[in-house]
Amino acid sequence: MKNEAATEGGTATLQCELSRAASVEWKKKHKVLKSSEKYTMRQEGTTAQLLIHALEVKDAGEYTCVCGEVKTTAALTVHGKENRNEKFLCDVSPLSSGNLTTDMQ
Repeated sequence: MKNEAATEGGTATLQCELSRAASVEWKKKHKVLKSSEKYTMRQEGTTAQLLIHALEVKDAGEYTCVCGEVKTTAALTVHGKENRNEKFLCDVSPLSSGNLTTDMQ
């Protein structure tokens, strides 16, 4: 497994490659993860995936893929969202009446 980084609100995918097809267990620290709205576990052949949805900063940490006595761990970093309003702030000056023309009579 390799370390991953994702943005708050998004989905992160951690992937574990196995030497042969076998069932795996996913953990965050020492807590076993169960399939839910938050976590989706997929497995196809020798590839096991953990999808973590609706990311929050608190989802950051070490995740472990356990297969029997063998385990591998990767770190997930979750970046907070930027304040999107700041991107759209601009300096708007009012138009002076001398710049407006009207065709109304």
